[in-house]
Amino acid sequence: MKKIITFSLILILFSCTPENEPDNQIVSIIGKWKLLKIDYYENNLLIETEIYEHITQCPNYVEFNSDNTFQSIYFYDNCEMEIEDEGAYNFSNSILFTTTNNINEQLNVTTLTNNEMQITETYNESGVLIKEISIFSKL
Repeated sequence: MKKIITFSLILILFSCTPENEPDNQIVSIIGKWKLLKIDYYENNLLIETEIYEHITQCPNYVEFNSDNTFQSIYFYDNCEMEIEDEGAYNFSNSILFTTTNNINEQLNVTTLTNNEMQITETYNESGVLIKEISIFSKL
């Protein structure tokens, strides 16, 4: 009887996985990502938030292609489109390297799921630490 109970407990333990255990699923940056909001910080103090998530017609987005090129698309109020940035990218170990007009940038992808991406850019401007946090949802 003791062996049956022990065997049953082992089966229960190994057949259940914790809910917070990550899926060993690889999430891709490739695709269109709608811009929801940008938080702007100076010396770690939030100074401004731009909200875009309410825009349903002609939303601003960035598209990462499988050939390691990207485009950042901006729409005016009348849905006139402008390519704000385009260039090449490389994504590795949560670091997004971009090259646009011979300017290289390094961005941190702090969140990447099948539905959400958060990119943080930090730089120094005249002795002031600037941080921009952009939040996107997958289109």
